[in-house]
Amino acid sequence: MEIIECREHEPIDLPIERLLADGELLLDPRIESRGYIDATIKAGRLRLRSTRFVGLIPLARDLAIRIEPKASVENLSHFLARSGEFPAIVTDFSRGYRPKFEKMDEVERVFCNSLLAGLETVLERGLLKHYAHPTEPPKWRGRLLMSKTVQRYYSRGIRYNGVFESPNLSVDIPENIALKEALICVREWLQRTKPSGEELRRADRLLAQMATISVWRDSFSALAEAITIRAEHIPYNQSYYKEPLWTSYAILQGVLPEFRSDKLISLDSLVIDVSRIFEGFTRTLVVEAMRGTTWQVVDGNKRPLPFFTDNRAYSVKPDILIQKERKFVGVIDAKYKLGPKENDRYEVLSFMEAAGVSRAAFVCPSFEGHEHSTYLGRTTGDREFVILRIDMAAKDIEREENKFIANVRKFLEGDYSFDA
Repeated sequence: MEIIECREHEPIDLPIERLLADGELLLDPRIESRGYIDATIKAGRLRLRSTRFVGLIPLARDLAIRIEPKASVENLSHFLARSGEFPAIVTDFSRGYRPKFEKMDEVERVFCNSLLAGLETVLERGLLKHYAHPTEPPKWRGRLLMSKTVQRYYSRGIRYNGVFESPNLSVDIPENIALKEALICVREWLQRTKPSGEELRRADRLLAQMATISVWRDSFSALAEAITIRAEHIPYNQSYYKEPLWTSYAILQGVLPEFRSDKLISLDSLVIDVSRIFEGFTRTLVVEAMRGTTWQVVDGNKRPLPFFTDNRAYSVKPDILIQKERKFVGVIDAKYKLGPKENDRYEVLSFMEAAGVSRAAFVCPSFEGHEHSTYLGRTTGDREFVILRIDMAAKDIEREENKFIANVRKFLEGDYSFDA
């Protein structure tokens, strides 16, 4: 297996013969269909450029490209956990090869604190529950299953018995089981490395509160697959589940090699959509910025706005809308690029028109603090635009988050003296 290294957004030139077999260009069909890489042919060479993805991406049976993120490994993991988004996995490809950005310094500290804090929020606000079928349902209770009753009893001459369905609301669901299994992993590591620390005491308290949740009897890969599917359907009012659930997913997938070597799963190819991660991370921070204020956050993707007042056939979907006293007061749009382009400005202008607001903020990344939050200008229609920055390479990511939260509040108050 040949692996070509490059950094995010950097182009790579390959001789086109490298991907030819019997005169046919052989790109992995999963890459073609998912748009992980842009490919152009010029002067007999194939030019590849990553779009918004990082990770280990297969090109052909014996060739792959590893795109390393601009953000530090530790920061990328932090953004992943806080965004609530899940990476994609290209299976049956690399036979257990681990992408570089999975091996990061002090991963235990990053994921341990994230999981403990997330579980404390989950247990404080309430565990998810779904209807489950008990293995030994009570007799003569629930809904009579006629076909099973006839098959099991009546056909054998047994008249006074039946099969009943009696589902109960239960916390024994994959989401909660995944959280508990990840907590057990973290607790085992804490026992080895910090046996007298506060984190271990927190883990013990949390584990005691989750005593009614069953242990997982199947493989960790089956559990990881189950929570990946279910994470997409978590209600917005229970979005506090997403961060600890992703952290659990990362642990169960074997991102942390120190945890349970007997149960590690070899990842085939982890592919991260940094654009989605950036948008989810931005939304998380904006929600935190609104805490303790009279502003509320509305997800425009889940609550589209009609573009015309007299024709609801057309709608727009802003990333983030800010509401106060049932009236929209601002639009925030996350763009994973160094600055908004002309079509981005027109798009956000349409969001502002549909929402009836006069303030909009683009949220864009910066790297190593080279760009800062700034006021862009005012249109003839009295619409004001700003750019708010998040330094993806910040050494102190918590300080960077607090600065961004302060700048969001300044923006909504009409104060454009942003913190650098």
